[in-house]
Amino acid sequence: MSRNKVEIYYALYDKLEIIRNAAGHEIGRRPIYHNPVRAMVRVTPARGEATDQIFGVALNYDKTLIYGRKLLPIEETTVLYIDRMPELKDDGSTETRHDYTVTRIATDINYTTVAISKTAT
Repeated sequence: MSRNKVEIYYALYDKLEIIRNAAGHEIGRRPIYHNPVRAMVRVTPARGEATDQIFGVALNYDKTLIYGRKLLPIEETTVLYIDRMPELKDDGSTETRHDYTVTRIATDINYTTVAISKTAT
């Protein structure tokens, strides 16, 4: 499985930031994420029949990530950089928009499989 791994980045959810207008009124909220972290995982080229059974046939996702069980702290609130790598600043932060979100996570005795969905650009 090691030879099939590719480089990705993931960013864990931190908090919701309140957005205020000039008068100080709340007009919305946006999620804030920690700095992206590099990882090597197996990424399937597209959704497949074999993995459909892991998550259920009604779930809509584009690709899956597969890695050793409990190897990464990826959660359903995590965002991913797979097709578009983040341009990291000196402090490790990025302004690059993520290109995938986590849809569902399934863990068995050996591996963790993560269903992911492409975000709108």
